[in-house]
Amino acid sequence: GRLAAEPVAVESMLAMAGLKVTEANALLAIWRAHFLRRDGLRLITLITGDAYDALLPIAICPKPAETKRVLVLCIDFPTPEIDAKVRALVERLEAEGIDERDRAAAELIALGAIAASSIAKHADHPDPEVRARVAAVLEKLASPVPVPKPAVRPTRVKHR
Repeated sequence: GRLAAEPVAVESMLAMAGLKVTEANALLAIWRAHFLRRDGLRLITLITGDAYDALLPIAICPKPAETKRVLVLCIDFPTPEIDAKVRALVERLEAEGIDERDRAAAELIALGAIAASSIAKHADHPDPEVRARVAAVLEKLASPVPVPKPAVRPTRVKHR
């Protein structure tokens, strides 16, 4: 609930909230590809302890000796540069060649979820094809973030 006096590394923030190193690393593996290495401005905050319990109560039976719950909230704020890039790409959705329109749609998707609100501004575009492509891009951006599967070491089993 407080802003840090100076920027805090995400790893440190997660550790201070009570996540184990393996949990923090798994979360960061997902975030690096989908959030942290993309252009834009993000607010990352944690909700822990009593605040989390009040927001989303939980009952576990039998009750464990200790629970640590951490809700990580990430809010994207598109920058004016992203807005301008989206406008230019939406204009390319009107190109004569279908390959150019396909490339523009792919580039909009590549911008990621941070651009969704900028893209949504074009949902009522006068051109029906542009509207359809914008809707398809927004649908793709709204799909869940893929979660990487944990690495599993094969084990040898001796049969007798």
